[in-house]
Formats: sequence, C-alpha cells, structure tokens
Amino acid sequence: MKPEWLLQFYGALTIFSSFTHYADCSHFRGGIFMWKPTNTGTGSQVSITFRMAWRRSYSSATYCDQSTINQGGLIAYMGSISCFGCQHYIWSSTDVTMTNTSFVCTDYSIQEDWTQGERTFLYNFGNSITYFGFTGNAWISLVYGGGNWEMRTKVNLSVRADTGLINTSPTSAMPAIVRLQHGCDHNITIPVFDKDNDVIKCRWAKSEYNECGGVCSTFKHASLNENCEIRYSAIYQIGWYAVAIQIEDFASENSTTSLSSIPLQFLVNVFQSSKKCKNRPVFLLPTRQDGACVGVPYPSTWSEKIIAKASQNESISEINTVSPTGFKKSNLSRYDNSGEEWYVNVTWTPKANQAGEHPFCYTASDTDGLVSERICIELLVGVAPPEIVSLSPTHDVYPTLNSFTIYYDTMFVRPTRTTYFYVYTRNNTLVSKIDVSQDWRVTYPAASDSSFPWKLEIPVNFRLQEKEFYYIKMDPGVAKGTSGCGAESAALWNTRDWTFRVRE
Repeated sequence: MKPEWLLQFYGALTIFSSFTHYADCSHFRGGIFMWKPTNTGTGSQVSITFRMAWRRSYSSATYCDQSTINQGGLIAYMGSISCFGCQHYIWSSTDVTMTNTSFVCTDYSIQEDWTQGERTFLYNFGNSITYFGFTGNAWISLVYGGGNWEMRTKVNLSVRADTGLINTSPTSAMPAIVRLQHGCDHNITIPVFDKDNDVIKCRWAKSEYNECGGVCSTFKHASLNENCEIRYSAIYQIGWYAVAIQIEDFASENSTTSLSSIPLQFLVNVFQSSKKCKNRPVFLLPTRQDGACVGVPYPSTWSEKIIAKASQNESISEINTVSPTGFKKSNLSRYDNSGEEWYVNVTWTPKANQAGEHPFCYTASDTDGLVSERICIELLVGVAPPEIVSLSPTHDVYPTLNSFTIYYDTMFVRPTRTTYFYVYTRNNTLVSKIDVSQDWRVTYPAASDSSFPWKLEIPVNFRLQEKEFYYIKMDPGVAKGTSGCGAESAALWNTRDWTFRVRE
C-alpha cells in the first residue's frame, strides 16, 4: 500500500494534469459529499463523507464484487478532493488537496456496470465558510453536455443563532444510475435526511457557482421542485443524461440563505421497451417500505430479506442497493415457484463509530430491463426497535373474545404510514385487515405511560367461528419507537408465530 503522502502527491498531480490520463474513458458515474462537525459547539474540524460511482469495467481500480466488499479495503483511487480557495500558507489562498478519492466499495451492478463506495475522513478548515469538492473530466457520452465534472460543497462552521451549535449538512443516498422507460411519465424522488430537522430544498446546480462543469442543466425538459422531486416525461431522445443537483438546508421556511449546500450527481438512462409503463417490478411485504426507520442496536447484526416480484412472464434479474459501509448482500435467489418472485438477504453489523442514522436504498430490475420504484429507508444504529414481550391470545379462546393484545418492551407510538394487522383462518382465508395507523379503535399507550411492558390493543372486528384455528400476521412498524427517526417493530410474518383456536 502506498503511503498517504505519496497518494496525496499523485492525487495533486492528477488534478493539475486535468485528468488527461482518463479524459477519453468515460468512467465517472457521479457522487455526493456530506459533512458534519466533530464538535458541534466549536472548532474547525469536520467529518466528511463522500460517495462516488465509477464504471465497474473501467479497470482493476474500479472493479468490485462481493469479495471486494467483504475485504473492506480501499479501491478506486481516481484523483483528489480539493478545498477551493483554502488558506494554504500564511500569505496565500489557493486550492488545497484534502485527500484522495479512494473508498470502501459498498455496492456494484453487473448489469449496469457500476461500482459505488463510501469513505469518511477528517479535515480542519481555516475559514468559517469554505467550499470543497472534486473536479475532473470523464463523463459517459451524454445526449446533452458531458466532458468535465465539478462537484462543490459549502461548509459553514459558524455557530447557529437558533440552536447554539454548528450545522450538520443534509444526507442522501442515490444509485449511480436511474433507468426511465421511454414513453412513460416519471417521478424521481431524491431521498433527503437532515439530523438538525432543518428545511431541506433542492435546486439545479449552477454553472456560475462552479457546481456542475459540463452537465449544468443538461437533463432538459425535466422539472425539479424544492421538495426534491424531479418530474420527467420520457418522450424525447433515448440515451444517457447527467443530473446535477444541490441539496441545501435552511433554518426556516422563510430563510433565503442556505446553511450548507451539498452536490448530488447521477446518471439517467432513458431506454426503449415494448412493455406497458405500469409493468415494472414491485417489492413485496415484509420488505421494508419507503420511509421506514429500522433500529439496529449496537452491538448486533441486522438481517432481512428484500423481496421483489416481476411482471408476468418476466423474472427479477438484479436487486441493486445503496448501502453504508460493511453491508453484505447474498446472491439473488428464487422466493417462490412461479419464477416471478426473487430475493436477496442483506446483513449488516455496524461499528461503534457508525452510530446514528444511515440511508439505505434499493431497486429491482427485471429481465426486460424495467426497474421498480426506489425504496429508501433509514437505519438507526444504536437504538433498539420495540420488541414483543408477549401476545394474547395464543391458546384456546371463547367466541366472545373482543380484543388482541401485544406487549412491547419499550414505549411506542402509532405509525404514520399505512400499516396492517391481519387475521387468517387455517386455510389461509383473510378474515380481518386493520390499518392500525388509521383505525382509532386500536389503542396505543398514552404519552405519559411509563409502565412496563407497554400495551397495544386491537379490536376483534369479525365473528369468531367455533372450532376454527386462526393465525395472525403484522406488517413491519405496527409499533414505532420514540427515539430518532422512530425505529419500527419487525414484521410478524410466519404463519406459526401467532396462532390460536376458538373453543365451542
């Protein structure tokens, strides 16, 4: 392994040569920068996390597979990250090399030919408001624009008047490539998160701010609103488009000066297909749904299946993820006998320094090239989700039973997203389906309740049949924790987990 000073030297040399070695290779696939202060009260040291993507087949430097991920070493040394106009010497202000771009690979796609990874490093800034980022020249051949790239991040280390703390930038997690079927209307939602609960707004990157190089406003005919949603009617030319966005946080809705500004850049591929627009894959429960918050107590390992279903006569060809470092993903496997349902198992054992919230996103592609909606959830490291202590009933009951009771080991609240409680007969007939987020007959603990364990009571809203056997299933998130993003209870999905019989 090269020493750090040598990597820094090569990185600076690469920047100053304008990436002439790579200029004709079209290997850049976009990325994002995010930051937070190491001391929120004072100081100039910042923890910077960047995520970048490159063409997987470009060279051995950008190649990644599951073995690469398992080894956890640094790959993709492709240049340097620079502080723009930073104080280098006492008497001068210039661009300063901060570190190289090598990262730990977290995800890859064989079909779409990309490698993506992440790394965090510490840096001490000399000014309270500073800009840093990454420049170079090797976009893929695009319908509009291309060539050089610029990614510019704004850091403001001033103590905030409203919180008395230094700001933390927003975060996001986007795949390197978003595939859009030609002839269809599309909404691309940028998943955004903010630790300070600030107002987050998105805008197109601007050339006058040196934010986007050769891809400023090149996703023509697309519209972006402040809520970070892109709308695009794919009736124009097929091919590759680059998207360059700035994600910014504001202290209030009326504020006009951003606290920070982070770049997000990715590719859009508009492709031709004879399939109907609505025939794309979908994710099946108990796969976590968009917006879910999953608690991962430390130390522990989180493991769940991501299950996707293809349209008729197709099968799932790939499930792509955008993951924190350390994730492991199994090979794609058949979930049912039809050949339409497939899954991967994801496993993560976070480290102590990964405490907090981490976005995790996934999409599924089928054999016709159609892509599902993107699901993004938050993994809350260091917080346990509500766990079931006991269930009632679990044995024989009388037909006069009027409620089901679940006891959890920690305080919880009602979910805000549609979440179902199901009751089936032994021949798999659904006899009751209650949305616990909307049905106010479902009783949740009062905010002042401090008793252990905490009780959830669900009414029996159907006629119990004597001598009948029943089983119960629950979506993830029937109980929602009260810390952070609100860690959700796990699904109860096995038909043998909660059963009972009605007496004569």
